[in-house]
Amino acid sequence: MVTPLPYAGADTIVPLKGHGFASRGTGHCTSHHGELIQGTLRLEGVATPCLLSLPRRDKGSVCRLELFESDCLDVAPSWKQKALRAAKLTLAQCGLPGATGRLSLRCEMEAGFGLGASTADVVAAIRAAAAAAGRRLQPEEVAAIAVKAETACDPSMFEHAALLFAPRQGRVLEWWGNWYPDYVVFGCNLRSDGEGIDTLSLSPHYSEAELDRYESLFDAARQAFHRRDAAAVAATATKSAVLNQSRVRLERFDMLLTLSTKLGALGVQISHSGIVGGVLLDPLEATLSQKISALTQAWLALGDNRFEVFRTGRQV
Repeated sequence: MVTPLPYAGADTIVPLKGHGFASRGTGHCTSHHGELIQGTLRLEGVATPCLLSLPRRDKGSVCRLELFESDCLDVAPSWKQKALRAAKLTLAQCGLPGATGRLSLRCEMEAGFGLGASTADVVAAIRAAAAAAGRRLQPEEVAAIAVKAETACDPSMFEHAALLFAPRQGRVLEWWGNWYPDYVVFGCNLRSDGEGIDTLSLSPHYSEAELDRYESLFDAARQAFHRRDAAAVAATATKSAVLNQSRVRLERFDMLLTLSTKLGALGVQISHSGIVGGVLLDPLEATLSQKISALTQAWLALGDNRFEVFRTGRQV
């Protein structure tokens, strides 16, 4: 087992006297761009949904919590009720049940696209609440609260670690090390209407044949991470994306896969419960700019400018 890196959140605790606040805490959480693999494994005889995220370090959610005398603890924007629930759970765990004040969130991702917006908000709120209470929680503690707040969560609270995660349990199943493959990702929407998906409405159940396929897939991914083989990881991501089309059909997926194959990319990945996908490219290949240009032109030809290019980065 690989020991996870220390907590690396951006929490600050600011006691405020004479300004009407009892205390203020801030919390930050980065996002992801869907998953490299997602499915279900038989663990101790129980079919357990699990996933491996594709982290994204350049976008995230920031939360500020100000505790002061008020009628209640509210949140802005008002519809971010999962984050509010997470903050209340955290404050109670930290010995401040019934604390009042204002929770303010700024998230850089759209909800329902499979970009980890909900979990980023929830984790940022948990960290802000803990900071306001003078505490710093371990990632495992954050994950436990996040599951209570939103039923299922992403492993965004575990920075810089590759891990197999059970989203409906908030539990790390396996640590795969502190390395992530270094890709340039051409990310895009795979539904023309751009409508998001309610992830909790999707069934977590798989047939025995599907479970056999996922057992083989996760084993291949595990070995690829052990070898630090970015091309092999991309191959497993592609297989996982193809398998998921029988569960959440994305109308532009076949086009994305065809373009990826034609251009000689490493593979593709998707948000298995969202609408985004990405072509995985080698950042060191000589024809990188030409491949990005070809993908850009293909998407513009659809009349869709909702795409972006980012780099995952290799972690040490």
